[in-house]
Amino acid sequence: MVDIAMTQVMQFHSDAVDDGELQITGLEGDESISKPYEFRLELASTKPDIDFAEVLKNPAWIGIKQGVQLAGSATRAATTLKIHGVVESFEQIGKELEMVKYRAVLKATLSRLALTNQSRIFQDIKVPDLVKKICDQHDVIIDTGKLSGSFDTREYIVQYEESDLDFIHRWMEHEGIYYYFVQSEDHEKMVLGNKPEGYGDMQSTESLSYKPRSNEGKQTEAEDTEAAADDWFKEEVVYSLAGNVKMLPKEVILNDYNWRDPQTLLECKAEVSKDGKGIVYEYNDHYQTKDQGKHLAQIRAEAISATEKIFKGKSESRGFRAGLKFTLKDHYRNDFNMEYLLTEVKHFATQSVALGSGKGHGASYHNEFTAIPKAKSYHPPCVTPWPSIKGVMHARIDGGDSGTPYGQIDDKGRYKVKLPLDRGDAQDGNASKYVRKSEVYAGPNQGMHFPLLKDAEVLITHIDGDPDRPIISGAVYNEQSTTVVNNTNVTQNVLNTPGGNSITLDDTVGAPFITISTISVKNKIKLDGTDGSELITIENPKNKFELNGDDRITIYCENEKSLIRLGKKGGGSKAGAEKVKDTDGVWIGTDKDINQLAGGDMNVEVTGEKNEKIHGASKWTISGRSAEYKYSDWFSFKAAASVATSIGATAVAQIGIEAKVAYAASASVTRGDGFAATWGKMYKFDKSSSVGLALQDRKITTVKDSTLDSKLGNVIIDSLVGQVKISATQKIVLECGASKIEIGPSGIKLTSGAGAAGSRTTLGAAMTQIKGSNINIASRGPLSAKGTPGGQYK
Repeated sequence: MVDIAMTQVMQFHSDAVDDGELQITGLEGDESISKPYEFRLELASTKPDIDFAEVLKNPAWIGIKQGVQLAGSATRAATTLKIHGVVESFEQIGKELEMVKYRAVLKATLSRLALTNQSRIFQDIKVPDLVKKICDQHDVIIDTGKLSGSFDTREYIVQYEESDLDFIHRWMEHEGIYYYFVQSEDHEKMVLGNKPEGYGDMQSTESLSYKPRSNEGKQTEAEDTEAAADDWFKEEVVYSLAGNVKMLPKEVILNDYNWRDPQTLLECKAEVSKDGKGIVYEYNDHYQTKDQGKHLAQIRAEAISATEKIFKGKSESRGFRAGLKFTLKDHYRNDFNMEYLLTEVKHFATQSVALGSGKGHGASYHNEFTAIPKAKSYHPPCVTPWPSIKGVMHARIDGGDSGTPYGQIDDKGRYKVKLPLDRGDAQDGNASKYVRKSEVYAGPNQGMHFPLLKDAEVLITHIDGDPDRPIISGAVYNEQSTTVVNNTNVTQNVLNTPGGNSITLDDTVGAPFITISTISVKNKIKLDGTDGSELITIENPKNKFELNGDDRITIYCENEKSLIRLGKKGGGSKAGAEKVKDTDGVWIGTDKDINQLAGGDMNVEVTGEKNEKIHGASKWTISGRSAEYKYSDWFSFKAAASVATSIGATAVAQIGIEAKVAYAASASVTRGDGFAATWGKMYKFDKSSSVGLALQDRKITTVKDSTLDSKLGNVIIDSLVGQVKISATQKIVLECGASKIEIGPSGIKLTSGAGAAGSRTTLGAAMTQIKGSNINIASRGPLSAKGTPGGQYK
């Protein structure tokens, strides 16, 4: 006789009703690794008006009693295995005699995540942290302590039009993370794992015997008698087990593309079975490096390898739960006696209650399970659909600084965008990752890029439809950002920048043109293709350059009142340049200075006449020597050292009013075969036997030593109508052969002849001397001489 008080072997508890008010009459449950469990209950109650809403919003649990062998004793005791969860649905289906019948579906609390369907963006997060964050939002208790290794931080993860449950499922499947549930006294806990070390342990014994039955249809039963308790609480065994082995592919091959490192091939392989056949190839598996690819390939290979041997069986163990391991013994095939991992468990149980008749009909329980060898590394299959974004979606350019109109752009030319699907409230560039912008032309150090402003509307496409791989495909207009081409300028192709710079290509038939301008048309280039015009114009509000198709170039400067025109006449004249004559040729007009600079030689050739009209002075400087002519004044040459002028055949220089020549040291003029220089009618050099200088009321002045010399004939200085004046500050010397006259500030000295035979006369302020071999003084009139006694000559 067992020491067990036999009442109900299964019970249902809800905070919405009193204990015992709802009794289980039937139970079916489904459990799988990486899925929320579900139990479908048949219930009976004497209460006909249970509040449905209260049942749904209150937590509940199922209790299944299990016999436990007491240590060191032949006696077995009872324990209750609880399965906690939430009631997903509750219905009243009828009444039989005094009992009202109900149905309820109890699921893991995790299942509530399926009720939330949304789109949102997560950034810089690891998958286990992502799962925990979402589970915390739904009050799901989670344990990540059994995860092994490290997980990569994901830069950008998008939940797109899917439930929270599907979202975490597909990412755990991708990362090879499985989960199962363990039950405590007051709640269930979701446990995450990725290695065999993370498998769970059963609450009761982990070792079960294999004991087949002659009548497999017979299950554990217990009638409403104390004697029948032996059936329900007796030793639990596995009474059916079938093993299945299947052929596997040889290897898994993954591949991906990383635009940050486009030259690196990311194909990675992992062996599934050395005796396998075929390959499994996947592309776009969300990795960026070879190491990441190898890790994922190994996970995929292990997931496939775990399905090589599948065991299906039946047992009476009430403690069987998906994700837990157990040990089988006493199987007739020795290699079946090993540790297993339960991947799926289906529960079946009934319990009779007195439906008003006062008599019950007992209870029964069994389960059907699927298991794999515990040595295999289990990973959930990637079965949750990966959402796909078809076509394009609109978005807005985000910005990190509200004080600037420009979008947030990084060193790779990427933008942060704000997707309307995102329900988050992140501001100033934190709503998305940096997204590449598609261009019509790109290449190494080449391409096109027009920066987008903050809040600009753009269209987003996704590579392979993957929500996590967006691309900005283009910008679009809206009522706030209007188009630059509409029905008023349909012939124009326009490019306008936010700063006001513009390029317009007008295709008007017969009058096409291209314009390039800066903000407010401060600077503008126009290429006019009008038939017969072909005009190129470069201008700003005050300056203009024109290149005309009919051989005319015009450059105009408003500020300097200057104009240059090359080619045919026309094009008009403006302001200070109005003096430019309207004739063909080259015209330069300005109210300001004209300066020319040649870095090399300057050659000027005039086939016809060269006419210059100068109202001021003309100056020339050549290698440090200068010449200057002032209108109505004088003409001068200046040199730092010496000036030599050589004339070959014929040269003519004319000076109108007055000529002035000054040399710092010396100067010479050499006549060749022919030489002539004429200043009006007054100064003339020619090739005759004499050189003549004629000046009318004009003067020759020197500032340093100068020479007026002729070795070929006479030099004549003649004033035809006035006087000739020679002046100097230090001395004037007139010399002919051995005779000369010296005029200085202190007196005059006359010398005639040479040596002792010569004579000398000195006229000074203090004394006058006359010396000579013979001195004759003759006077046709009176002759007087006076002096002071004591002088040298008496």
